[in-house]
Amino acid sequence: MAQCSNCKSKLGCGCQRKTATDGRSVCVNCAAKYEYDLSLTNRNKLVQPNPTKSDAPVIQKVSVRLSDV
Repeated sequence: MAQCSNCKSKLGCGCQRKTATDGRSVCVNCAAKYEYDLSLTNRNKLVQPNPTKSDAPVIQKVSVRLSDV
C-alpha cells in the first residue's frame, strides 16, 4: 500500500493520490498545502542574498532619451 510522502497516511487507491510538481506522490487532502510549501521553498531559493557581495546599496546609472519619455 502506498503512503503519502507529506503526511504519511496510507493511500488505498489511485484516486487518493496526486503527483506533485516535484514528482512526489502525495494524498489529495494535503496536495494543495504541499504545493504551496513547495512554491515557497523554490521562491526562497531564488531570493537568497549573494554572500560574496557587500550589503552596500548599488547605484546604477540610468540614461533616458527624451524621445523615450
